[in-house]
Parts: sequence; structure tokens; C-alpha cells
Amino acid sequence: MVSLIITSVMAMSLVMAGSYVAFTTLQSSQKVSEGQRSSAQMWQLAALIQANLRPVRGDGVLYPPAPAVDQDGRTSLPVWLAPDAKTPWGAPYGYCVYAATPQAVDPAIATAPYPYAGAPGAHEYAITAPALPAALAGRDIVALVLAPSAKSEKAARCDDVMLDQGQPGLTGGGQVVTVGQRATSDLAALSASARVERFVTATPVGNATGTNLANGMSLEAALGFWLAARPNTMVLHLASGRHVLGPAVLTALGDDTHAPVGGRLVLAAFENGNPVVAAVSAGAVLKIPGDLRIDGVGFEGIGLEAPPAPGWS
Repeated sequence: MVSLIITSVMAMSLVMAGSYVAFTTLQSSQKVSEGQRSSAQMWQLAALIQANLRPVRGDGVLYPPAPAVDQDGRTSLPVWLAPDAKTPWGAPYGYCVYAATPQAVDPAIATAPYPYAGAPGAHEYAITAPALPAALAGRDIVALVLAPSAKSEKAARCDDVMLDQGQPGLTGGGQVVTVGQRATSDLAALSASARVERFVTATPVGNATGTNLANGMSLEAALGFWLAARPNTMVLHLASGRHVLGPAVLTALGDDTHAPVGGRLVLAAFENGNPVVAAVSAGAVLKIPGDLRIDGVGFEGIGLEAPPAPGWS
């Protein structure tokens, strides 16, 4: 009887030990999986930042988008560029910007709009910023994307950046991806394949970021975003309704000085709806300085100068 009890206890111990090993193995594999997903997302974000460096001062220097700053002084990606950019475990990605030239070094970040003040979709760029940390001095870096360790729920601080075996790292653990004025082959490849989608409603709703239909942005804001950001492909899902464009955005799109040619734009009806694009002024012309595809969107009293570009989606 005693031997039976001992045998049963030993069997239960083996089962429990096996279960514990399986559980810890599952946890470890989950952390690895989250880390891999986070790394892939960081490279995509870095490519998006790289694609949005802009010659704000007209001096041939490319400046990074200005960061958002929370109440604790932590900096993250601006909402217009990457809405709700978070790690797989829910922490915001940190975003650090640095002086694009030695003359632009300043402890405080100063910003200027691009393409120009008052332009539809104009966004702020960091024209002055802190110098690179001493450990990274001399490298072609204007921005960093940071992911904290898997146990952290807050964005990593720029002050935590250090050198780990010759590569940028974080004192508390985590991941760092760099962005320079000269794109690496990896970032260039990602930028070339960047695809951004936004949802457009006749009037802005929710937080108007365009991330979904409940937070739809106006067509004017969406076109301004496309003009400033220029991802390789941008798809605008237009909900049913009359989307009216004012003269300011039409002028900005038609101004070759502020509208570099390039970037594909798709105007598509959302869920087989009946959106119509119109203009405040009769006889206005919508000029798209890039490839354009139209799918199920009507036009009322407004001309169009960009022919559809067949053969891609």
C-alpha cells in the first residue's frame, strides 16, 4: 500500500514537472515570437520614417518628423505617421530624433512645418534636436525606433540608449533600429514597398486619424497626408457621401514646387458604396502628381488630370 502511494506521488510529480516545463517552454517561445514580431514592426516603422525625411529648410538636408511627447517626457512616433504604434505586448514604441547637421544641435527640439505653413496635410519636422549620444557619435543617425523589454508597458526613454557590442541598445534591455539620412539597402527596400491605408468619411469622425471607419478622416486631410508622406502606395477607402475639396488642397496638389512627383494613390469606394468627389468652386481641377487608380468613386463638377495607372494594385 505504501509503495503504491509512493509510486502515485512520483507519477504525479513527473506529470507536474512535465507540465511546468511545457508551460515555461510555451512562455519562452511566446516571448521569442513577440520579439520577432516587434523587430519586424520596428523595421517597417524605420522604413516609414526614412520615407518621410524631408528637406524642410531647402538646404539639401533631410529632417525627421517631430516626435510626440507624453506627460513623462517620453517621445514616440507622431499619430499622423503611425497611429497607435505599439509592441505586441502593448508598450508604445519610443522614437528619438537627433540633429541632422552640427549646426542643428540644440538640447530642445524646434520644429517647422512641411511642405509649408498652412498647406493641407502639413506636419511638423524637427529642425533642431539634441546631438547623438557620445557612444553613437559620428554615425549617420537622425532617428531611432525603440522597443522596451517585453515586461515593460511604457516606451523606452532616449536617455536609455547605449552601445551594446558595437550596436545601439538599451540599458534596461530591448531593441533599437536606426534611421539615417542615407537609407540602408534594407530600409530602401521596405520604403519602396510601403503601403498605407486610410478610411475617409464625408466629415471627420472619432479622432479623425483614418485608421478605421469609426475614426474616418476627411478627403482633404487624407490627400494632404499623401502629399506630405508619399508612401509608395496609399489606398484611401472612401465611404458613401459627398467629399468636397476646397481650393487650398487643390492648389497644393497642383503646385509642382511643393509636390514632388511620385507615389501611387488609390481612391476606392468602401464596401461598394457610392462616394462622390466634388469641389467648392465649379470648374476646379484635381491634379494628382503621381500614379492614380480609381475604383468605384464618382466625380461631380471637378476635372481630373492624372490618368489611371493600369497594371498594379
